Amino acid sequence: MFKRNSWLSRCITPKTGLPVPVVWSASGLAWVLLVGLWAGLSYGGIVPGMFLPTPGAVVEAAVRLSRDGTLGQHVWASVEVVMVGFIVSSLVAVPLGLLMGSFRIVQAFLEPLVNFIRYLPVTSFVPLFILWIGIGLEQ
Repeated sequence: MFKRNSWLSRCITPKTGLPVPVVWSASGLAWVLLVGLWAGLSYGGIVPGMFLPTPGAVVEAAVRLSRDGTLGQHVWASVEVVMVGFIVSSLVAVPLGLLMGSFRIVQAFLEPLVNFIRYLPVTSFVPLFILWIGIGLEQ
């Protein structure tokens, strides 16, 4: 149906490498379609602005918040929370993982708990953590 080495036959053949321009074009098309869907849903009134603001409103808010400096403050606050969470979890998880991998008694002790928690969705812990430790960076 297609020539053996045509780019279209390479696109539909599993596990075949693609030329870089095809990859970039597909990636760009994905973004164009996503923004087009967003614009269609928001400007078309299909989804209310309270739930899905228009692309123009988002750009306007980004420019306004950049000019008054609050966008940088909010971005830094988010980065700070993520980094603190990563560092604290690494300080707990890496030593526990090393201990579990090195000593069978530690593995035997912790493995049932780890295996139980592994398959629970992370979002199911959010309400429990809010109840147990509260909300805020200090917690």
